[in-house]
Amino acid sequence: MLNDLSLLLEFDSKEISMEYEKAKIEGGRTPQEKSDRREKFFRNIMKKYYPFPYRVVKGVIRDSFGNISNSIDCIILNPSHPNTLNDKDELPSIIFADATDYAIEIKSELTNKDEIERALLQIQSVKKLRRVRDGILQKNKCSVEELECAKTIPGIIVAEKTYSDLRKLVDNIVQVYTERHIPRLEQFDLLLINNSYLIYNFRKNSYIKNDYMEGIAYWEGQGLSLALLLYELNVIPKSEPEIGKNVMGIYLNGIRPKNLKTYHELNEKLLQEIY
Repeated sequence: MLNDLSLLLEFDSKEISMEYEKAKIEGGRTPQEKSDRREKFFRNIMKKYYPFPYRVVKGVIRDSFGNISNSIDCIILNPSHPNTLNDKDELPSIIFADATDYAIEIKSELTNKDEIERALLQIQSVKKLRRVRDGILQKNKCSVEELECAKTIPGIIVAEKTYSDLRKLVDNIVQVYTERHIPRLEQFDLLLINNSYLIYNFRKNSYIKNDYMEGIAYWEGQGLSLALLLYELNVIPKSEPEIGKNVMGIYLNGIRPKNLKTYHELNEKLLQEIY
């Protein structure tokens, strides 16, 4: 059952699409300027739903073991993160993995294998980091593998457009993962195609899991896909345990789909070659 929050998020999805088109004009001929405008607008959308004391930034993430990620377009910092923002330009001087809740890579289009590969490798650079702490309260109910997964940062990809045949996108993702032998633990968790799909990468012992299947599945939610993304983000344990139930999780609970679609032969290839 849809409520006002779901409907507002539908409008936000349309605004993202309009802003992406606007960036093509305002950004002139410079691809970087167009990209900067798109990323900034998406971060501003996230700031509405993760207001202070959360912080939404861009940059590289460091863990306590000396590992550093690539520069990520949209990072949502837990309220426990120190205020390392520069007052002049609001850029963080340092970002700690142990207070990073989500890492989101933003793309205009995922319509060629090279661009898809770049997005997946960006997320892999985040997944190689390890948090010392996690957001799980009842650790005695979790397996060793689940606790290991909880120490990784959730990795999300957001794009405006992809192939008209979604199977081609999933096929390219599977090709990249199998050709590069990227471990399941270092793969993306969620992928949003704005106003079209939310794509899941279900894994055993993960915070993104499904009792009935493993592998890549999708929901064709059109304008509600962004709302479902926010719901799923608020189900994932954050970098610090939450005592109470998240507000967005309550108001978006009715949007979660019961029936997901998948490409069985592609999942078989993914799961046969990578564990």
